[in-house]
Amino acid sequence: MLTSFTGGRNVSSPRSEATLGEVARRAGGGNSCGRDVANTFRVDVVSPEATVWSGEATIVIAKTPDGELGIMANHEPLMGSLVTGPVVIESVDGTRTTIGVHGGFLQVLNNQVTLITDRAEIAEGGREEAKEVAERLAAEEVS
Repeated sequence: MLTSFTGGRNVSSPRSEATLGEVARRAGGGNSCGRDVANTFRVDVVSPEATVWSGEATIVIAKTPDGELGIMANHEPLMGSLVTGPVVIESVDGTRTTIGVHGGFLQVLNNQVTLITDRAEIAEGGREEAKEVAERLAAEEVS
């Protein structure tokens, strides 16, 4: 079950029932024209070597020491640490990108999410593949 809080409204949806973007669209409401369009925000995932991913998204899910954190447009400002694991980004076109991340920090400010990672790499596949990539990055850092 994915639970996100935005604008004082609680939006819960089993992942099998709806895409993350559909959840974001339900939470974000429509625009002034009455169309059902998700609110978007800027996301940058950077590592010391490169910018791993950059663009507009409808939702980001990242792993922190306190558990998974779902971030949608207009989220309250926050800073937090990242732990080794997958990060899921759903872009405005519905494409889901999974990234294996080993450590770092996350900042949410002014409708922009920045993940400053120790190591990060886009994974081919889903969350399990991203988890494997993150664990490999962690092991490489130790050796």
